[in-house]
Amino acid sequence: MRWVRAMSLLFAVTLPLFSCSGEKSDMLSRDTAASLMEKDPYYESYLRARDVDVEIPDLFYELDHDDPGLPQFYTQCYQARTASNKLFYERLVAAGIVKAKATQRGTGYDANYHPVPATIYEYGPADPNVRTMRQPQPNQNGFVTPGMLSIKVAVAHFGKVTGVTQQGIDASADVEVSSATQPLAGRLSSAIQETLQKTAPVAAGGSAACSTTVWAPLVPVMQRFQTSASQSTTVTFRFKKYDDGWRPMH
Repeated sequence: MRWVRAMSLLFAVTLPLFSCSGEKSDMLSRDTAASLMEKDPYYESYLRARDVDVEIPDLFYELDHDDPGLPQFYTQCYQARTASNKLFYERLVAAGIVKAKATQRGTGYDANYHPVPATIYEYGPADPNVRTMRQPQPNQNGFVTPGMLSIKVAVAHFGKVTGVTQQGIDASADVEVSSATQPLAGRLSSAIQETLQKTAPVAAGGSAACSTTVWAPLVPVMQRFQTSASQSTTVTFRFKKYDDGWRPMH
């Protein structure tokens, strides 16, 4: 009987300790904060909103001719832009980022917005990190408004909980947030660089018009994400203690 009373006493002493551990503890620990965040769908949405995506049109036009009334400079610029865009998409196909879907005849518009017969080159996703954001939309005149492809180049994730501060039933946890560069990002960057290197410059009199290509807007985006992808930042999240335990506040 003595050992029964001893075990009863042991349970009586240890039960309150176990019941006050983890999420029901009076003090929020780093492990508990991390566990609560892992179970709450809000924080997954928080991370996905901080992924780095770049967008490109899913098609481009090659006009049969530009407006013949324009100065030769504009014709040279158009030809350079078309050659640059064709090379860029060829590099994307070779890198396994996009795939050619269709090549068809249609209508484009010249520099003065006159309808011109054109060849339309359409592309689709070829990698799990590429998705169609918007489908192309044809109109009654034969012109097709390009859709958009989204390319995920970096994925955000939580690191460790670096500290917890608490006042009564209110607590804050400092959490590392960083981005992991996707392998696809290097292939995209190479496609941009190869296009830059192989596209012949045009004597444009210093004008920036000839640099208006499909891939040109990606250059600052890629530079920005490559600079920041390896860096981490610390974000503070709030928690509150209720009768049933700690809960995230968002």
